[in-house]
Parts: sequence; structure tokens; C-alpha cells
Amino acid sequence: MRKFFVLMIALILTVPSLGIAKDNEEFHKMMSVPGNYLGFQILAIEAGNDKNYIISPTSLAIALSMLSDGADEGTKAEIIEETFISDAASAKELQKSLCDSGIHIANALFARNPGHIQQEYAECIKDNYNAELFTLEGIDKYNNWVNENTHGLIKKALDSIDSETELILSNVSALDLQWEKPFEAKDTFEGDFFTDDEQVKQVQYLHQEFRPNEVKYMEKNSCQAIKLNYKDSDLYMIIASVGSVSSFWSDLVFKGIGYFDDLDYVDDTVILNVPKFDVSSDTLLKNALQEIGICRIFESDKHFEKMYSGTEDIKVDNILQKARVQMDESGTKAAAVTTILLETSSIKITEDDPIIMNADHPFVFIIADEKTNSVCFAGVIADPQ
Repeated sequence: MRKFFVLMIALILTVPSLGIAKDNEEFHKMMSVPGNYLGFQILAIEAGNDKNYIISPTSLAIALSMLSDGADEGTKAEIIEETFISDAASAKELQKSLCDSGIHIANALFARNPGHIQQEYAECIKDNYNAELFTLEGIDKYNNWVNENTHGLIKKALDSIDSETELILSNVSALDLQWEKPFEAKDTFEGDFFTDDEQVKQVQYLHQEFRPNEVKYMEKNSCQAIKLNYKDSDLYMIIASVGSVSSFWSDLVFKGIGYFDDLDYVDDTVILNVPKFDVSSDTLLKNALQEIGICRIFESDKHFEKMYSGTEDIKVDNILQKARVQMDESGTKAAAVTTILLETSSIKITEDDPIIMNADHPFVFIIADEKTNSVCFAGVIADPQ
């Protein structure tokens, strides 16, 4: 008799802060990859199985690292404690590794008064982040820069810029990768997808049959997970199917992406059915970051004098991230832009039967880098349409 498993795919970028001691050895082993802990916490706060949600932890961490290089020591320490990027040289090393794996990274600083940017700070972000410096002259110039660097995936980062906005610090991270083993278009089929609110939607499913010992797979508690490799890249995607996305996060809190260390080649045929999707997410991060413990950046207390020499104090008004991920038969395209707005202060397997994995409920995905274990994109697909 054939075993049938329903896999609910969950994005593994979510690890909440539930009283884990940061000086704990296991914590550092599993979580101290730049950006991962930060991304997991935000997912825990913001993402559920009732809506699509995507975040790029690495994009956010790099942008915050640029910000920290212009901050006073107390503010910088607060950021480092969550991003695990200790200095600009570490950020430079991370970016090089991600670029070598196929991530396009671009950084920029848009300033209303470029002459007020401290020379040492300008040199730091140019040397370590390859950041471009532009004059802030309306919204179109910034949106055009985002559109160009996301290769058209994100055409507009902002609808408008407030008159009090003095600086925009931004990171763009994007990828366009082909599967190591593409899905055949002739095998794509229409089937039911069951949303969290008990609606049934017709979606296009990708179908793939992996021979024994061809793909890494695991079952653990109520989770089925599979690892899909990209061609000529150290990047990979994990698709996880669980009984409930929400209750799954607590397992990830303590182990992070190490939860999937049991992924291994299996002696069974593995059949995967997963929806095609093109999903976007647009998130204001100020409240989540303050809940995590990054607070000083939002205060008017001369925290950024190393960055800006104007007569007025500046502070972060908000941090926004737009992200988009497309997955189809050939591969994955993804992009994220993190926008930091600074303003003046006036403001488990059987041996004989095939394993079938159907991601026909809200599921989670993670795109991570094999070399660094950095989570580049992660999210929940609650509705593939």
C-alpha cells in the first residue's frame, strides 16, 4: 500500500526570541550566522499561515550594518547584537560570499545634502559595501535605481518621500537561478490548494519524481522537508510541509536552520508536488525591530553624528522591506529592497513505497547559502495565486 504524506511547506526564516540566552554555545552555533537570528525573530512576530509573507534577512542585516557604521557605540552595539555582523569588514566578507553564490547585491546612500555626509563614513560604505552616493532629488531616481538593480522584479520601492526625509540608506539583493533538475512543463497540473480560512483554490502545481538517492529529504515530528539545489550555485531551497505553520515556529526557535541537519539522501523514490507562485510582501519593520530590541536608531539623541554633519539631529523614521519571489518549472527569481529612511528630528521514510509530498496547504520556504548558512530569502506561502 502506498504511503501518502501531505506536506505543508513552511519558510524557515522565522525564529522568535523566547528567552534564549545569547551566550549559550548551541545558540551561537545555530544562530550566529549574519542576519539569520534577526530574520527568524521578525518572521515569528509578523508571519502566520493566514497571509503570504516574505523577508530577506541578509538584505536587512546588510542595510542595518551600513547604518551601524555611522552610529555611536551604544547604537552600533544594539544592532550588532541582533545582526551578528560585527563590523564593516565582516559585512564585506558576507557580501562577497553571497555574490559568489549568485546573489546580486547593490547598496546606496541617497542624501538631500551630500555635503553633510561625513567623509570617513562615505569612504567606509564605498570601500566595504561598494555603496553609491546620490543626491536625493525626488522619488523617481530612487525607484529607478531599485528597478534596475532588482532586474525589474520590484519596480517601485516607495510611493513618496516625506519632506523631512534627509537620507535613504538602501540595500538590494536579487537572484535569478535555474534548478539543478528542472520541473517539466508537461507535468504541471491544476489542483486544489487549501487555505488557512478553509477556502479551496485552483492552482498550478509543479511535479517532480526523484529517483532513490537523488534528493535530500527528511521527516521529523510532523514535518516533511526536501532540499532543492540550484545549478552552478551554492544556494538551495528548502520546502517544508508541516501540520501547522504557526506551531512549527517553536521548533525553529532553538535550532534555526540547523533543524534541517537531518536532510539526507533516501533509498526511496520521492514525489514532490508544489505550487508555482509569484508572491510579494511589503513590510514596515519599525515595530518588530523595537520589539526585538533595536530601539536607539529611532531616537533623537545625536546617535548618527559619525554619518551626518548637518545642524539638525537625524534619526531613523522607519525601515521598509519589499520582497518578491517567483518559482516555476525552470527556477527561482527573487529580489528584496530594504529602505532605511532617516529624517531630521523634527520627526521523517519507507523502503518499498514512494514518498509523496503535496504542498497543498500554506507552506514555508527558505533560500539559503551552503557556504555561509545565510538565509537570503524566507517566507510563508498562504495563497500561491
